[in-house]
Amino acid sequence: MFLQILVLISSLLSISWGAVALTSLLIDAEYKICDYTFDMLWNVLAISSRVITLALFASQYKYCFAAVVTVICILWAAAIIYMEREEISHAHECIPGLVQGIGYTFNIFQVSLHDKESVIVGFKWYLLYWCVTMIQNIVLISVWFAAVSDADPWYRIPALVYVIVAYVLSLLVKTFHTKIRERSEFA
Repeated sequence: MFLQILVLISSLLSISWGAVALTSLLIDAEYKICDYTFDMLWNVLAISSRVITLALFASQYKYCFAAVVTVICILWAAAIIYMEREEISHAHECIPGLVQGIGYTFNIFQVSLHDKESVIVGFKWYLLYWCVTMIQNIVLISVWFAAVSDADPWYRIPALVYVIVAYVLSLLVKTFHTKIRERSEFA
């Protein structure tokens, strides 16, 4: 049990660090320790909330899980491709949108922040993404919660609370960090 928890935590930190490293590559300005700290916290909260939601839903609905995740992937990919439709002239140019849709399904959200305008546009896109994903999380965790009886797992209430609180905290961390970046870099 201890080893499983250790592997779970190290995997979460590894995925989160990968997302942070990708973000730092997408940004022209030099990333500071403060940026790494906020991005790491944001990714740990958002990704853990999403993964717990998906894992709990999958534990109760094994056969339905693949269909739900596939639909979410397709919807995110379609939204991304639709937003970038003017820049797409060949079918193979849709592949990055498809890959990004898969990443968005599992809460790995990245935007390139090169100037103040892209910070604001990127943050507005993140807010929309956050709201849609929060609704998905609430629906999936509620369906799981309803399917698990009171006599079932002790972690029923803590899981529900964690998923919602962690995801809300991820938005607060991202908002705070974005406001700090707006003021410091583009003042």
